[in-house]
Amino acid sequence: MVRLKSRTQSCVNGFWFRQAQTGWEKQTWDFEGLCQDVQAHRLANPRHNLPTDLANIRSEVDHYNARRMQSIRGADIYIFEDAAASQAPPFPSAPPRGRSLISAVGGAKHVVAGVGVLIDWLGSGAMPVTAEIANARAVVCTTCPLNKDGDIMAIFTEPIANKLRTQLAMRHDLNLTTPQDPELKICSACHCPLKLKVFTPASHIQAHLSDSVKTALDPHCWILKELHEQGNP
Repeated sequence: MVRLKSRTQSCVNGFWFRQAQTGWEKQTWDFEGLCQDVQAHRLANPRHNLPTDLANIRSEVDHYNARRMQSIRGADIYIFEDAAASQAPPFPSAPPRGRSLISAVGGAKHVVAGVGVLIDWLGSGAMPVTAEIANARAVVCTTCPLNKDGDIMAIFTEPIANKLRTQLAMRHDLNLTTPQDPELKICSACHCPLKLKVFTPASHIQAHLSDSVKTALDPHCWILKELHEQGNP
């Protein structure tokens, strides 16, 4: 599990945290102050049953910002891999990561294989594609008939929906935006929020692209074009 090397030395853009369940977020240069604010916010919103003791909150905020640093080029100087901490989640209510998250809720509601490509890549160390590539992809999406309105909470189980909302918030923190953002919605083939999808590395997309999702894509989709260019028809 990745951790911050220092909770007193500010990392890129200070320390930041977003509570996915409520949409509350804060950015500050004071790590301890941020943890206390998270605690106060959770105590004021008991219906979500989130951990409120400062020890767990510090661990959670630490891990959240360490993952954020993994996604910023050159920011690895602020983090380290804590082998001992990787044996257990930093707090009891933490949702499982990656494929385990999808497995845990696989039959509970509408979970689509295509969205697996977005779970946790932003923060796993995978660098987003360049703005030039993302912009070109976004232009294709704006004219695609599969670019549809959709409510994340209505499509996915709550853990996955909250995970995607957190990733969307991190996207803003990393300035991963395109001029086409107002027109980017949800792909009705893979059910991915396109604002995230256009910045996703092609290798991750290929690794998670099921045959059923690939068949459902529009023939002019940039995913199919990139796969063809890489020799993967």
